[in-house]
Amino acid sequence: MAARVIAGNRGGKVLIYNGFKYQKNRQRIHAIYWRCWRQECRANLQTNIFNLDDQAPNITILQEGPHTHEEDDTVIGVDTTLQSLRSAIQQDPSVPIKRVYNNFARNVAQGGGDREHIPEFHRVRSTMTRTRLAHVPAVPHDIDEVSIHGHWKRTWSEDRFLLYKNNDWGVLIYATHENLLNLRQCKEIYCDGTFRTCPRPYSQYFTIHAGTVIG
Repeated sequence: MAARVIAGNRGGKVLIYNGFKYQKNRQRIHAIYWRCWRQECRANLQTNIFNLDDQAPNITILQEGPHTHEEDDTVIGVDTTLQSLRSAIQQDPSVPIKRVYNNFARNVAQGGGDREHIPEFHRVRSTMTRTRLAHVPAVPHDIDEVSIHGHWKRTWSEDRFLLYKNNDWGVLIYATHENLLNLRQCKEIYCDGTFRTCPRPYSQYFTIHAGTVIG
């Protein structure tokens, strides 16, 4: 099995080879030295020099020592799951982490994968939360700092969602094209404003509710 690098459960890079997990020990001019992640095992590994951040690095095994334990299949499976969850969050940090977890678990089940390597949600919640916080914009201190870009302007189905933004008046309006078409057909609308759940730095969250009759 080819060697590969994945993110460990603490976010650092680990090397996977022949069912075993290694942590980077040191790097010299001609090789990278790795050691088994288990403290009680003194197995070591040497590879060529490569960039750990490359998506598909060319890894050559130069030397491999024997282990004193069975293969790390379960631990590697969990680390691989965490890497997949982190990648999903990085692709779209606006998706709630529970939805990311549920989507991943469902895809594994539908694909005939092994659910044994999927930790329970409460065991990965903190890791997923840290990943999401690292990829979401900082909360602005005042209206003048509000800047919305990329997927924060669109719905999860990639439709335009940010309709209007005016920092001078401190106003943001979100609505899809379909929302506006439905609104035009309504004879009655209901408006609701709240202060408690409004995200900073805004002071009021105002919603317009409308329903259309089909048929």
